[in-house]
Amino acid sequence: MEKIRYELNAPIHITSWYRCPELNKAIGGAAASFHQYGLACDFVSSFGTPLQICKAILKTKIEFDQLIDEGTWAHVGLSDGPLRNEVLTARFPHGKAVYTRGLAEVKHA
Repeated sequence: MEKIRYELNAPIHITSWYRCPELNKAIGGAAASFHQYGLACDFVSSFGTPLQICKAILKTKIEFDQLIDEGTWAHVGLSDGPLRNEVLTARFPHGKAVYTRGLAEVKHA
């Protein structure tokens, strides 16, 4: 996260990092969430929107397993195995996350 803060040249505010399995389940986190191992982090920054943050990270040499624009926060995940370099956009219709590959601009009506 320090590398991300450095590259953004802006403060970051971490909203979720390590979650014990009980908390992860209670908040509806994915059963295999890397948050349970301290390998995933949700955050915001005065740098810009989560989409702007994700685009900026992609321009760096920062390695990651997952990079997700979650709409109101950015998610970065690591792995103790091979990195997938997976880039996703998450949206929450009806409260449940729906993921698409890549970074997608949100169209407002």
